[in-house]
Amino acid sequence: AELSRKQRLRYRREVQAVFQDPYASYNPFYRVGHIYDLVLKNFRLAATRAEGRDLVDEALAAVGLRGADVLDSYPHELSGGQRQRMMMARAYLVKPRLIVADEPVSMVDATLRAMILDIMRDMRDRHGISFVYITHDLSTAYAYTDRLYLLYRGATTEVGPTRAVIDRPRHPYVEELVSAIPRIRTRWKGRVEPFDDSESGLDPRDQCAYTARCPQAMERCARSAPPLYDVGAQHRAACFLHDGTAGGVADG
Repeated sequence: AELSRKQRLRYRREVQAVFQDPYASYNPFYRVGHIYDLVLKNFRLAATRAEGRDLVDEALAAVGLRGADVLDSYPHELSGGQRQRMMMARAYLVKPRLIVADEPVSMVDATLRAMILDIMRDMRDRHGISFVYITHDLSTAYAYTDRLYLLYRGATTEVGPTRAVIDRPRHPYVEELVSAIPRIRTRWKGRVEPFDDSESGLDPRDQCAYTARCPQAMERCARSAPPLYDVGAQHRAACFLHDGTAGGVADG
């Protein structure tokens, strides 16, 4: 249904986003304080300029920055880590219920990566803000998330408590994905075989998207999309191997 203007405003206040590229998130012609001025104005967060400045200072303090050090700067004068933390502060400024963080640490170094993820965890624990953390990095997902959804070509392959999914994967794709994570002091003896399924014609809406490369594929995998089967406590996998009626035996 079409949202009314009031409903759209409420949605935008309750759901904020932090994007991947801290260099493309700013208009280079404005000082960075401009992004906070827009938020204060659009959501009518402050009755006076002084009140607005206090709110901005509070948001910046939550990410380890001082307004006096950054607000009058142009984007090119700040580091990638500062820019990304300022975008996190911008999202936090409206006190949303949910922040969608799309690869928020992929373009910063390891030290800043941990800092930004710690900020996200602090916002969750101290301020009750939930996060949808979109990432390709299973190690940070393992360390910082409670629940994990793993997708392949847009289809959910496995979902459950993060540690259960990573420690005990139940979908062939997730098993291979986890086995590919480098381990310290373990020499990898495998061989990389390139595989391009972009032209396979598989549609995840009516067949398993992983069929073309799955070592345990059955005939039924190419005929219908598997539902999510219960494989543990709040843990589900989209694989016919877990269909109790099939018993994990190939059709035909």
